[in-house]
Formats: sequence, structure tokens, C-alpha cells
Amino acid sequence: MLRLRVLLPLLVVLVLANVAWIVWSRWGLITVHAEDRPLSEIIRSIEKQGGIRLLSTLDPATPVKMNVTRVPLTEALESLAALTDSRWRLTYVFGQNKGEIATAVSGFEAGQKTEGWKMIYVPLYGAPGADTEEIQPDPRRDLWTVKAPKEATLQAYLNEAGRSVSAAFTVPEAWNPAIGKPPGSGEITKVAARLASAAGGKYEELFVLDRGGRRGPPDGGESGGGDGPRSSGGRSFDPAAIEQRALAEIEKLPPEKQAAAKQEFMDRKAFFTSMADLPPEERRARMEEYFNRPEIQERMEERMARDDARRTPEQRVQRFKKYNERKAAIQAGQAPKPSAPR
Repeated sequence: MLRLRVLLPLLVVLVLANVAWIVWSRWGLITVHAEDRPLSEIIRSIEKQGGIRLLSTLDPATPVKMNVTRVPLTEALESLAALTDSRWRLTYVFGQNKGEIATAVSGFEAGQKTEGWKMIYVPLYGAPGADTEEIQPDPRRDLWTVKAPKEATLQAYLNEAGRSVSAAFTVPEAWNPAIGKPPGSGEITKVAARLASAAGGKYEELFVLDRGGRRGPPDGGESGGGDGPRSSGGRSFDPAAIEQRALAEIEKLPPEKQAAAKQEFMDRKAFFTSMADLPPEERRARMEEYFNRPEIQERMEERMARDDARRTPEQRVQRFKKYNERKAAIQAGQAPKPSAPR
């Protein structure tokens, strides 16, 4: 009897510990089984399960077929983006107070250009090793090794953050307080909080889903954190910032992979730089030769296969049809019709 009294509490503790482990291990994993349900319902479900705020500029009534079971947040977002032909991005909105931030967020959600605000974001274009994982890591865990900028202000720090992590930063153009003490390195989700506090302001962390540029809010602001060449969409792209962003991503790779990745990046940079002054026909021929390389083809096919696996059969048929149309137009010497951005 005494032995039973001792073992029974121990058994209860073990059962409770096992239950706690199951709950903890599945915390933040996303399960969605929906057949032609409104996008707004899918978003609310992901928000609740992932503990995030997900803002969308898409029609909330859009019917969505989505089936994922206990997947990481980023995998759920990639699936939703593929199914709605959109993009997602982690975004931090900084402001002097919560009311100012709420006004800006409302503008984003309405798909409007937010006057008086700037967006700092540096796209990551093909950094070696950056897009090889089937499931992308949570960008909130992205490490920012903080380096004090020449000018110790909020926007200067945000420019450095944009060149270092997979996130966008939005801030009022006229608000640029001095930062007395560097916020310290760490996960961006934590450093952002420290930086807002040091600036004497507030911030909000959210995910944005829209059909604009690569994972960013539709604010029409800067991209690259400064003046530079512009894309067809009118956003500024700073080549130096883009290179710094790629090199920062390479530095996050395991030490044994960094040298080869950096060499691959520099070789790619040299190739595209060498084409800057070539005649259009010669440039086109060299580009075709480049993209026909076996290693490039393999990487592109792997990425396309991952994306197609997330789409419905109807979407795959439609995309294949558009691909054939573009290919036929190119072979005929005609300008291909632009495809909708993802």
C-alpha cells in the first residue's frame, strides 16, 4: 500500500509532463482544412494558432482551398501565398505612439499609400544558401548583429536592420529620434522592441499578405533604404544595400559553407556586372546561356516544384498554360504578357 501511494503521485506527474510536452511541441503549429472558405476565415485561424497579426490587402471574401496539418507558421504562410497568388513579409511599424501606428496600419490594410511614411526594405536576390530550405525559417528569429551606424538615429539603425534581416521596417519620415545606447544584437523580434524603447516610441510586429512587391506593405515607400536605381514599380533599389543584405545572409550559414557561398555570390555579381554595357542581343544570349546552366536549372526546378506542391490542381494547370504562352511569345519574338506577381 505504501509503495502504491508513492508510485501514484509519480505516475500523475509523468502523465502531466507528457501532456505538457505534447502541447508545447505543437504550440504555434498551424492546421487548416478548408474547402472554398473565405480568406478572412483562413487569416483569423492562422492568427489564432500562430499568435500573430496577419494583415491582408486581398479581398477577404476570396474563396480558398487550403489543407495543412501541424506545419510551422512560415510553411502555412507560404501555402496561403501560393494559393492566393500573393506574397507575405514580416513587417515592423514604428511610431511615436500606438494611435499613429494604428493609423498607418489601417492605411496598409486598405491598400493605400501612406503619406508621410517610409518603408525600409532590402530584397534578398539569390544569396547562395538562402533559398535551399524547403521550409523557410521564422523571420522573427532572424539574428541581427547590430553595428552602430555613423549617425545614431532610429532611421539609421532601421537602415542597418533592413540590410541584415528578412523584414521590412516602416516609420514616419519626419520622426527620427537619436538613439543614445545601441539596442544590442539578437533576434529581430527582441531587438525591435529594444530599439522602439530607446527611441521613446512604440512598434507593432505584423505579417503582411498582398499582391505587391516581395513580402512588403503596399505603402509605395523606399526599398533599399536610400536612393539608387529604380524598379519598374518606382521603388528605389540600392545595389550596395542589396549586396550587404546578401553577404549578411551568407554570414548566417554554417562556417564550413560560408567561403563557397561567398565565392558563388561574387562570381554571380561579376557575371551580371560584365553584361551592363553589352548590346541587347548579346546580353540576351548570355542570360539564356546562364539560366540554361545545369545547376541553375536544377535550383529553379526545385523551387518551382515546392511552389506547385502548395497549389491546387487548377492553379497548376493555369500556370502551365501561362508558361507555354510566354514561351511561345518569346520564340515568336514578341513581348510576353506579364504574369501576376506572387
